[in-house]
Amino acid sequence: METNYYEKFSEMSDFQILKAINEFSGYTEEAKPFLKKVAVERKLIDEDFNYLVENFDEELKDFYETVICTIHTQKLSGYVPLKFRFYHLLVDYVGVYLFFHFAWSLLVFFSYSEFLLQLPEKLIGIVFVFGYFFFMELMYDKTLGKFLTKTKVVNYQKQKPTTSQIFIRSLCRLIPFEQFSFFGERPIGFHDSISRTYVVFD
Repeated sequence: METNYYEKFSEMSDFQILKAINEFSGYTEEAKPFLKKVAVERKLIDEDFNYLVENFDEELKDFYETVICTIHTQKLSGYVPLKFRFYHLLVDYVGVYLFFHFAWSLLVFFSYSEFLLQLPEKLIGIVFVFGYFFFMELMYDKTLGKFLTKTKVVNYQKQKPTTSQIFIRSLCRLIPFEQFSFFGERPIGFHDSISRTYVVFD
């Protein structure tokens, strides 16, 4: 059966493969790895499902621009409303604040390192914020706030995000005033759109 899936997708044209990738969530779990494998081999997408537009011919570019780019955000069904994202913000940053001060106190108490004491508290805070979001979403696809609201992070194919996507997502949270990026037509912020992920209900 595995060979049949691979052979089936290998016989499809680049246009058919690109269209299939755009409809990825509609395929069975058994078929998805082989569809992705063929698309990656043909350099239509990378391992993170980013479209490699520079490799597209005119037909593929036309499909990408008129179909994928135009309606892609409309396909992000089930995204979490703004009020829930606000709950996440409050819970997670209160959690990070408490964890930071608790962990920092223990670290200073047990190590009593002059080097640690000389580090700017703001720098340590940035490291803790990044580490908290990266660890939680990498391990569990969610943070404390998302556990409470029964939501999780997914990629555009509604699959578990890759490590690089979670890394980019966590890094983007450090963008100044990033929280205001949610006040658009849809509650999707910079750390969602740049990493090509979003938040849905479990």
